[in-house]
Amino acid sequence: MQILKAGLLQVSGFGRNGKQPKFAAKLDFVLTHKIWSIPIFLGVVFLIFYLTFVLGSYPVKWVEYLFAWFGRIVDAGFAHGHIHNLMVNGIIPGVGGVAVFLPNIVILFMMISFLEDSGYMARTAFMVDKLMRRIGLHGQSFVPLVIGFGCNVPAVMATRSIENKRRRLITMLIIPFMSCSARLPIYVLFISAFFAAYRSLILFMLYMIGILLALLSAWMFSKAIRKDTQPRFYVDLPPYRLPSLRSVLRHMWTKSFYFIKKMGGVILVASIVIWALGYFPLEENRIKGSNDSPQKTEIQEPVSSNKGLENSYIGKMGKGILPVFEPLGFDWKMSVSIITGLPAKEIIVSSLAVLNNGNGERHLTGHISSWIPGTDLPYPALSALSFMLFVLISFPCIGTLISIRKESGSTIWMAVSFFYNTSLAWVISFLFYQTGLFLIS
Repeated sequence: MQILKAGLLQVSGFGRNGKQPKFAAKLDFVLTHKIWSIPIFLGVVFLIFYLTFVLGSYPVKWVEYLFAWFGRIVDAGFAHGHIHNLMVNGIIPGVGGVAVFLPNIVILFMMISFLEDSGYMARTAFMVDKLMRRIGLHGQSFVPLVIGFGCNVPAVMATRSIENKRRRLITMLIIPFMSCSARLPIYVLFISAFFAAYRSLILFMLYMIGILLALLSAWMFSKAIRKDTQPRFYVDLPPYRLPSLRSVLRHMWTKSFYFIKKMGGVILVASIVIWALGYFPLEENRIKGSNDSPQKTEIQEPVSSNKGLENSYIGKMGKGILPVFEPLGFDWKMSVSIITGLPAKEIIVSSLAVLNNGNGERHLTGHISSWIPGTDLPYPALSALSFMLFVLISFPCIGTLISIRKESGSTIWMAVSFFYNTSLAWVISFLFYQTGLFLIS
């Protein structure tokens, strides 16, 4: 076992005569080098995102075709009515819109598990220790932040390992800037639609922006919260090893199962609720009879046109909050999806899938391009980037907020997390979109 202390590598009980093998020593010299370690780490992260798209492209298509096939069966097997509309325009696009990105998430978790079991992730905590100290933290905060890339809730709980109360509080306040797996489907949706040629680069930049904002916010919080002494940081480094396939698959399944469980729970329920808000009131979506019988009306399936949808409950809600988000380049569907995403970020994709499913005709192809939002905006690619920035920075999900309340012991810090992140998200998205409009014009 190696011990890294204040930038010095000490060896204890590792290999013959307490010395580490030459290969491991050379590898540590490179991976923990004061100059090359960070560029290497960034290169590894970029490679992960590249493989997430490349390896995930084929299984994503399989899932798309699976839901398309299921949609066609339901469309043909159910008589037109409320249940048919719920299945075709609610549950299938809502759950399927999120499930289609499951392969990308599984691949991401698999590669992160590989790095954790190989011993490399433990060394990254030492690499960033000096940087962390400059913003009022130390390398011990790195572990919860890495966990945050999977889910912010266990990441906040992982701050219990930080003994110092001040550093623990700052760490849990910046964890929401770590892009959890719930945000990944949103990124993949917009990136695949508008930036297919630069998929890995755009995703890499989004994650880096989140990390940069987390560091800047930590520096700001460290100035506002009373300082204290920082003891030396010690980290035990496990030996390098080639992870077993069984171990990687087990960790991958453990992390992915939580996402799968949400699809059958909160996302399913949210899809039904969003469909109902877009389906009712029925009076707004009546199909009138012929001109020969002008007074005859028949209540059938509501027309799924944009006009009919705008007259629904969710349409009125979206139109009501549109003035807040319109300066950011959002349409009313994108705006209302932000609100529905408060319980869980994946619901944003479900909302967009349900609200954009068809646009006047049923698209049961399952392909993302059949329901991509924002295409009727003046500059859809610019709006897509602004939307992804807002999702990246804005308020964490309810589960994360509750965890912050529990771990900090104060409702005030939960409110700080919500309002600080949301305000910052609005300002950055506003500046980005308006600057983009100025440059384009």
